[in-house]
Amino acid sequence: MLLACCGTVATWLVTGHWVLNNLLGISICIAFVSHVRVPNIKICAMLLACLFVYDIFWVFYSERFFGANVMVSVATQQASNPVHTVANSLSLPGLQLITKKLELPVKIIFPKNLLGRVLPGTTAADYMMLGLGDMAIPAMLLTLVLCFDYRKSRETVSLMDLRSSKGQKYIWYAVTGYFVGLITALAAGVLTHSPQPALLYLVPSTLGPVILLSWMRRELSELWEGNPQSMNDKSRAAEV
Repeated sequence: MLLACCGTVATWLVTGHWVLNNLLGISICIAFVSHVRVPNIKICAMLLACLFVYDIFWVFYSERFFGANVMVSVATQQASNPVHTVANSLSLPGLQLITKKLELPVKIIFPKNLLGRVLPGTTAADYMMLGLGDMAIPAMLLTLVLCFDYRKSRETVSLMDLRSSKGQKYIWYAVTGYFVGLITALAAGVLTHSPQPALLYLVPSTLGPVILLSWMRRELSELWEGNPQSMNDKSRAAEV
């Protein structure tokens, strides 16, 4: 596994291929979601609401204040490839095979032609982009409801509950909304030929169904405040 990871990074440094960039970016996103937790949906909702406004401002309105679209300028900025710099200084053979610039794995990119091969001279304008933050922050909501579903499944439920809507897990609604939001964001970018704030679509499509469904099931307060019992258990364990 270690050799595969090192080989992937080394190949990306040499070629700068967009598929490897996406693979590294998704790995970073998975690592972030695996290690960062929010205690309840209240904090998650506040975070998503603030980033919802933040994303819309910097994509749609930053040009009016700063003379340029700041979000797009930052997202399309390429970095110098250190491997090419070292190879050039040492006059190593095969220098022409090493890419001079790299798209850093802080975003997921797709060629607009979607035919796979990226020709030499392709610029950032030829790509559709999706920031890792736009993927990772809503994914934190998914991990929250997944933990909530797991805890609820351990509680004793009656056969009537299993057959009712309460037997259906929140994670399926959240994952469906996440998928719909991603597809809608990408489709909006293709149809409008302009940058789109992905959180504009992801926040309503993920947070909305979870809050509405939990309110209908009278479980919103439990999701909103988290599980105080588990917090007490952790505190007692820490004291011991």
